[in-house]
Amino acid sequence: MNKKILLVSLSTILLTAQCTNKSSAAVKEVLLKTGGVFTGIIVSPFIGSIRGLIKGFGLGTDVASEMLGDKEGSVHRMVGFGTGGIIGGAGGLYTGLLMGAYEGVKYGIESPFSKENFSLGGNSFTDYNLL
Repeated sequence: MNKKILLVSLSTILLTAQCTNKSSAAVKEVLLKTGGVFTGIIVSPFIGSIRGLIKGFGLGTDVASEMLGDKEGSVHRMVGFGTGGIIGGAGGLYTGLLMGAYEGVKYGIESPFSKENFSLGGNSFTDYNLL
């Protein structure tokens, strides 16, 4: 009788330990992904907006100065910056904000707290077309 009680007690302890370890790992994974999404949603749009703004200004300046006749001319670039740069910067700011929020959620789940989660990794972030 004592052997049966001991065997049942040991089995219960081992099963409880296995279940606790599995659920603990699942809880840690859920908390990690949730934290990645929340911090990504807060940080990534801000960084994405800045990256989009910089790209938009550059692209808008290039397009406007090329339309004026000389893409490399200093006067053309100054006028292009004042016209196309501002329009491109506004478009880049808005697009970067949306792309940053998207990547904050997407990479917050796939790879929490990575560079991509905060819109810092890779050049593919700025591959969208503004104009």
